[in-house]
Amino acid sequence: MSILSCKKENNQIIEKQFDDIYTLIKEESIYNEHVNWTSIYLNVKDSIKAFNSLNDKYIAIEYVLSQLPDQHAFFLHPNDSIRFLSTKNKEIPKVHYKIIDKTIGYIKINGFAANDSLSKIYSSNIRKALLEIDQTSDLDGWILDVRNNQGGKVGTFALGISPLYSDSIIGYSKTNKLEYKPHKISKNSYHFGSAIINSISQKSTLSNSKAKIAILVNKKTASLAEFLALTLKSQKNTRIFGQKTTGFTTDLMTYQFVSGAEFGFSTSYMCDRDKKEQITGLIPDVTCSDGEEVNFAIKWIKNAI
Repeated sequence: MSILSCKKENNQIIEKQFDDIYTLIKEESIYNEHVNWTSIYLNVKDSIKAFNSLNDKYIAIEYVLSQLPDQHAFFLHPNDSIRFLSTKNKEIPKVHYKIIDKTIGYIKINGFAANDSLSKIYSSNIRKALLEIDQTSDLDGWILDVRNNQGGKVGTFALGISPLYSDSIIGYSKTNKLEYKPHKISKNSYHFGSAIINSISQKSTLSNSKAKIAILVNKKTASLAEFLALTLKSQKNTRIFGQKTTGFTTDLMTYQFVSGAEFGFSTSYMCDRDKKEQITGLIPDVTCSDGEEVNFAIKWIKNAI
């Protein structure tokens, strides 16, 4: 086989890979009825006459994603410094927690996007913080701080604080086919639809599970952090404090190439337990200025407001 024919065959493989990904995005995106797919495909083929390299494939995929009204979608090239799925040099955030005024448990949950194994560790660390605080008897309430948390892997945050949920089904995801996939907590496992996507080995009961819950959010609270607040919003004795959140309340399908390139796009809307969407962001129960969220939460827990 000649070098020329080998190169042609390789180009065909790369182009076929793009075609498969194009079809995947077209079929699964929640915005698939918002764009002209024929026009997008023809524009790619007109601008890239031959897929001579992986970079041609990446440019084509990035273009397709850019045509969607999907603010949550992303494409990262192999040399981009920002990484979404890679675990190289990725540190698991510390879970900062403390007792406020002797009767309020405070936990700061930071954003963390990583693979299954690292996400599992972070869920476990959140649970450990919850259990440590719970050793303080007769808490008046909990403060869960997800300000500046821009998300992570589905189930990571919710599984960590799962003993605070009053119901096993905590929310839903609505696909472009109008199917509702339940998000369910079962002891120490997180179910998305029929699949278990995260599990930990920790104590799953609390002495103070009935105490008030205050969730702190701001304009940089996004994605799975928004969903965490949304799943708790409808519970009794729960209030959200802060500013309106980002509005990235969609589930992402993510993919990583061997080269390190990554991309993701929205495949479903996150909904509360009543199957209601919050597309433009979550509006707090109590709106307060930046820096005042903790004070307002304490006053509410102490019945001062």
